[in-house]
Formats: sequence, structure tokens, C-alpha cells
Amino acid sequence: MSANVSSILYLVAGVLFIMALRGLSHPTTSRQGNLYGMAGMGLAILTTLVGAPPAGIGAWALVILGLAAGGGAGAYIARQVPMTAMPQLVAAFHSLVGLAAVFVAIAAFYAPEAYDIGTRGNIYFRVAAVSPPIVNRIAADHEGALEITSEVGRGTTATLIIPKAAT
Repeated sequence: MSANVSSILYLVAGVLFIMALRGLSHPTTSRQGNLYGMAGMGLAILTTLVGAPPAGIGAWALVILGLAAGGGAGAYIARQVPMTAMPQLVAAFHSLVGLAAVFVAIAAFYAPEAYDIGTRGNIYFRVAAVSPPIVNRIAADHEGALEITSEVGRGTTATLIIPKAAT
């Protein structure tokens, strides 16, 4: 799948998520909002799996196991919680989104090549909207470097390179 098609599909998924939030803001449109949210998530998952499919049967099995476990647990919990406790349920599910972000960060730390952020022990960060003097100070404190490049039509990129610590 080309990057353009992938970007368009992610954009459509994002619009569906926004429509879901709008629908969930009122009891009479909440069912429709849920449908938009499910469609957006389904589209985002399919786009990811088609654009960057797991390598091998074992990886596919892990993806399917993760989807089944997460979906099953979420469905079970959602059916057990009374409507009066729905705000607490939403808060609990949001905390799981935060946990998922932690797992992605851990994966990026242990396999930075998969995220195109450097190599193990030599991870670099692309930063935006951060003051260059602050980032330069961070680089100096860690014996790293700050590289700033600017390209017409692409903008300016600051890359913070922090070398592997000596052991």
C-alpha cells in the first residue's frame, strides 16, 4: 500500500473518531457515535496490518491473540458496568490507552530500528516546537549533539543525538 493511500485511510479513520466523539456527546446519538468509533478503529487496524503486515505466522498469531484478548476483556467489562458508572469505565479504558503508549515506548526503546529512530544504544529524537537552547543544553549534558536542518517545503527539523552511555 502506498504512503498516500495509507495517509488518506488514516485521515478517514481520524474523521470517524471525531464523528464518534461528537456522537457520544448526546444520549440520542450515542449508538451512532459508537458505530463511527468502531468503523474508525477497524479502518485504522486494517490499514496498519495491510501497510505493514506482521512477519510470519507467529507474529500474526500474536496480533490476533492481542485483538481477541483486548476485545474480549473490553466487551466483558463494558457489559458488567452499570450505566451510572460509565464515566468511571471510560476513565479506566483511557488509562489502558496510556498503558498501551507505555508498551509502544518500551518497544521503541528495545527495537529502535523498527521505528526508524536510530539503533539500540544510539537513539535519536526528532523534536519540534521546543526551544533549541533547551535541547542544546540537554545534548551537552549527555555528550550528544543537536543538528538543525531546514528544507524548503519541508520545514525545519532539529535532531537530538544522544550517544550510548559508556559501561
